[in-house]
Parts: sequence; C-alpha cells; structure tokens
Amino acid sequence: MYGVGGRVEDYLRGQGVAPFFTIGDTYGEVYERMLAILERLDPSELDSRPERRAAISEMAAGSLGSPFLDVDATVDAYCAQYNSEKPTDVDKLVELHIKAVLEWLQALTMLDHDGNAMSNRPEASERSGAVEPETEARHQQSALS
Repeated sequence: MYGVGGRVEDYLRGQGVAPFFTIGDTYGEVYERMLAILERLDPSELDSRPERRAAISEMAAGSLGSPFLDVDATVDAYCAQYNSEKPTDVDKLVELHIKAVLEWLQALTMLDHDGNAMSNRPEASERSGAVEPETEARHQQSALS
C-alpha cells in the first residue's frame, strides 16, 4: 500500500497484524510476571538486570537469552512431559508455549528465596504426573542465568 492518504490504523488493519499485537501484549504480561517472580526469588536480580540486558545485546545473532525464547524447544519439552502431540497450527503452538511458561512460573512461586520447595503450599503436591516443581524450577532458573 503506497500513498500519503489514510491512517496507520487502517493500514495495519488491512495487513491483518492485530493478532500479532495481541500475542505481543500477552507475552509482555508473561514477561512482567516472570520478572516479578524471579526478583522475589532473588532480590538482587533487579540490580543485575542492566548487565544481563547488555550481555544479551552482545550475543551473536540467532543466540537465545533464555531457553524459553525457543518456542519449538519449549513446546517439544512440554509435549514430551505430558505425552501429547505438538500442534502444527501456529496459534495453538503459541498458546501451548505460553501455557508451558506459565506452568514453569507457577512452579517457581512454590519456591522460597533459596530455591527450596515451600512445604506449606498444598498445591505443590497436587501436580500429578509432572516433574517435581522444585526440580523443574531449579533447572529452568539455572537455564535463565
């Protein structure tokens, strides 16, 4: 679309990008939740964010700052854990990726500041057939470091 008339909103609507903005907003909310949880587990995390961001900026193109940025790898692991088939539809793939990340974050909320399971959280024992939350959370937390 070329020209000087029209509005950006109309152009974007015509391009069909609204669903991508929605997905971006959802990932933004997940990211904010992740930061809050990680900062609760490690209060010094807030102080190290500038250095981490700088390190990520210096990474080679194609490198990942977190294993959770790899949608396919995260969904593959999630499907293997729950013995389910990986979706081929992009919308379903993104939905399952977000679900996997949110489950990991839920597991992190069951840890104390030292990364140990909080025994007074009954929901920790209610997860059936899944990896122990503290094991999975420690693994994921170290992968983010």
